[in-house]
Amino acid sequence: MPRAPLVSVIMTCFNTAPWLDAAIESVLRQSWSKLELIVVNDGSTDQCAEQVNTFAGIDRRVRPYHLARNSGTYPAKNIGMSISHGEVITFMDSDDVILPDRIEMQLDLLRSGNLVATTCNYSRVTQQGDPVLLGDGAWERQALISLMIKRRVIAEVGWFDPVRTSADDELFERIRHVYGRDSHRNVPIALYRALQREGSLSQGRGAPVILSAPSPEETLSAPRRAYVEAYRRWYAHLERQGRRPYMPFNFHGIRPFPVPAELALPSRWIVAAAGED
Repeated sequence: MPRAPLVSVIMTCFNTAPWLDAAIESVLRQSWSKLELIVVNDGSTDQCAEQVNTFAGIDRRVRPYHLARNSGTYPAKNIGMSISHGEVITFMDSDDVILPDRIEMQLDLLRSGNLVATTCNYSRVTQQGDPVLLGDGAWERQALISLMIKRRVIAEVGWFDPVRTSADDELFERIRHVYGRDSHRNVPIALYRALQREGSLSQGRGAPVILSAPSPEETLSAPRRAYVEAYRRWYAHLERQGRRPYMPFNFHGIRPFPVPAELALPSRWIVAAAGED
């Protein structure tokens, strides 16, 4: 990895105009300035497109990509990764903010040892900025949305699974399955602040699971638990064949493992979105 790698930050937005400016500004104010911010506007019908374009006119590190219709956050993330240039890639949601040294601290850790991925902790706040206890009674825990990876991970293990939710969990587990648990480390500081609001990706349907829990049954809904069980069976099946899991950019109707109906996206959305600008 270069001594001063370019970091690509992938942000997707869908009708998050009231919070988008703060999210973008928190990236542009990072202590690590060698970055590009790719904002994939996922068919928003509010002012997101105009806001992103305004930032792009002020700071050329901002790269907008507009989809004509909503595709889902994980297909949109895949599109963002596919047009990125960074040797390192990381993510955040468009209604959250990050502390100024988040990228630098995760990057410093990523460049140590034989790591391929890092994360940091997150805390949750109200729209007034007040801290909120998480579901397990903790004030902070590991944020899968903060995942930072070396670019070669895409070539070696693939992309996000294009489902409605929980693909953060699957990609994280896939990385640790392929490279080993010691290939990832977490910065145990809440450098990521998730907004508590109705419909947020950082709450409810997109919330990170408690990775230290004894079993998925303690933290996941029935569809998400079924999803976890399905991808783990896929890993085990491939391992018996001496193969490792790889998630393609597009399935074209053929999935490597089944998903519950509640998590499935129409395949026409996934294929169509990749060709739109």
